[in-house]
This record gives sequence, structure tokens and C-alpha cells, in this order.
Amino acid sequence: MGKPRDDVMPFVFIYGAQSSGKTSVVKSLMSLLKVRHCYVDMRECYSNRVLFESILNELTGVTPSSTNKYTGHTRCDSLTGFVTELKSVLSRDRDIVDVEESSVIGEAGDTVYIVIDNAQMLRDSNETLLPALIRLPELTHSNLCMIFISVLSWDQFSFTTGIRPPFRLHFAQYSKDNVIKILSNNLSSQKYSSSFIINYSNMIYNIVSAVSRDLKDLLYISNIFFPLYCQPVDQRQVSESASRKLWSHIEPHFKAHISKLLLRNRSSEITINEILTDKQVTCRSSELLQFPVPIKYILISSYLASHNASSTDKRFFSKRKQKKRRHENLNKRKREEIKRYLSGPKSHPLDRLMAIYHSITEGDNCSSPNVFSQVETLVS
Repeated sequence: MGKPRDDVMPFVFIYGAQSSGKTSVVKSLMSLLKVRHCYVDMRECYSNRVLFESILNELTGVTPSSTNKYTGHTRCDSLTGFVTELKSVLSRDRDIVDVEESSVIGEAGDTVYIVIDNAQMLRDSNETLLPALIRLPELTHSNLCMIFISVLSWDQFSFTTGIRPPFRLHFAQYSKDNVIKILSNNLSSQKYSSSFIINYSNMIYNIVSAVSRDLKDLLYISNIFFPLYCQPVDQRQVSESASRKLWSHIEPHFKAHISKLLLRNRSSEITINEILTDKQVTCRSSELLQFPVPIKYILISSYLASHNASSTDKRFFSKRKQKKRRHENLNKRKREEIKRYLSGPKSHPLDRLMAIYHSITEGDNCSSPNVFSQVETLVS
């Protein structure tokens, strides 16, 4: 990044799969270098006004609270007003230190970084917002750097006007060795040997990755079951090298709780004490795992796509109401439907599958490389 007043790239685009460390690296780098910056998550910005005011509040160090009657730096409803106010904030000739966040906001003229996380959600906004945010350094005539963090690549962003291509930075998905190393470092302890922790991490990855490859799920599940896995070793019943006996000790609890842990369908997470005090559960091998909710929706979408003609997609899945056409020969139509169902499922393209997936989930499970990786596990 250079010195505080050095010129920087006006637009940096960071992309990669979920849980690949994009946000953590950017936040750590900003805090380490103590540069003037603000961070905004688009999942929390349900309107343009919330987005504009969040950026201005962070740059000025204003935190809405009961003391200021939950008011921000200023009310900002339009894009023009936001650009004007941002230009005034960036040219202010005084230092502002955000005490609560302990982040130094430097002098006027220093490089300012605006980080927008989950930037793929900007594609659903009006067609002027995204180009305007990219051109903020030009519109404000300031030493400003826009950093977009997205799970989608730059090629999946489309513009009606010419936009200068950004500096792209790709975070590759973790390999198996990288994930096992991360899990082992997270569980590192002087009480147990490194080979014992690595064997446990490898076992968790081999079992859970068949259903979910999200690093957050792997870290969460490994932390939950690790004390139970270590219990026979702590009681000196088996040695650290007896991996089969250690797995048989946690297998009933693992089978009983893994589906609920992956689906997050409880108001409060299952604690370690609850698992340690739980009774032994007998379970057949066929009941080992349940699919998470996204995979269930993908299977439903695949069934609908393979058993219905593509010409019916608009009538079945369109958000707008479609007028029903009157069919003169109903008997002929019924014979065609019976013939279609008896002929079995048909092949369908991936794009049609994802379109039906988005329609039936209504945006609850947004598109991401993680969804496509789950589709890959279902293909034989």
C-alpha cells in the first residue's frame, strides 16, 4: 500500500470462494497498517441510504447511540448528496480518531480505503449505483481506493457504461492439506501430540467434506467433538495412536448430532457439555448424515427440471402471474403428460437448474461457488 499519501490503485476487486480468508486478510491488513478506512457489509445495507450513511459514519467516527438519539453524521438519500458529503469529509483538515473501534483515521490527504464486502449484491441494485461507487475516486477528486470483496468473479458483473477494469486479486479455495493444517492449528495444544491432532483433523475432513466443504462448518464441528474425542485419552483408557477406538467412542454422538450441527436449525448451538453428558445413541450406518438445506433444494430443483419441459418454466416459476391458455383438446394433453412421465427424467443444463433453484428459494440461498461445489458432489 505504500506510505499514507502515496497514490494507490483506485479500484481493487478481491474474489474467491466462501471461507477462503478474503475478509479476514483485508481487515487484518487495515488494522495492522492503521490506515484510514471504513468497512461496509452489503448484507446489512438494505437500501442506498443505509449504505451511504454507513460509509460516512465510519469515516467520521460517528456511532449512532442513545446519547445522540441514534442519528448519524448526516442524512443522505441521494447519490449526488453522498458524493458531495464524502468529498467534504475527505478534504477535512483535522484528525479524527475512532476511540471505540481503535482504528486511526488519518489526516486530510492520506489515502482512504472503502471496503465493501459481499459486493455481488450490488448487481441487484439500480444500474447507476455500482458504476458510481467504482468511480468515487474520480468523482471526489481524492486519493481514494475502492476495495470490493465478492464471491463472484469480475466477469459476472455487467455494465451498460464503460468501466475501467480493476486490479483483480483471487483467493483460491483451500486444498485438503491446507484445511487440515488450519484445523490442526486451531486445535493446537501442548497436552496432545501434533500427530494426534492431525489424525483427528484428517478424520473430520474426510467425513464432513462429503456433505459440506465450508471451512466454517469444519472448524465448528471439529471444535465441538474434539473434547469428546480426547476423553478416553484423558482417562488413560486408550493411547493417542488408537484412532479406531477413539472414533468408535464419538461415533454414536457424531451420528446423532451432525445433521443438526450442519443445518443450524436450533436457536442455540449444541454445547460441548450437552454432548459429553448425552446418552449413547444406536444408529444404523445408513443414517450417518443428512444433506444440508441447500443440497435439498438443489435435488428438488433437479427433479423439477428433469420432469418438466423447459417451455413450462415461465408458467411455473415466473414471479409474475401468467394467464392460463385454454386447451381445446384436453385428452391429447393428458396423453402427452403421461407419456412424458413414463419416459423417465430428462437431462437438463446447469443454468436451468440454478434458475429453478433461485426461484424456489426466493433469494434465501444466494448463488456462490459453494453451491456449485455442492452440485459437483451430486454428479456421478
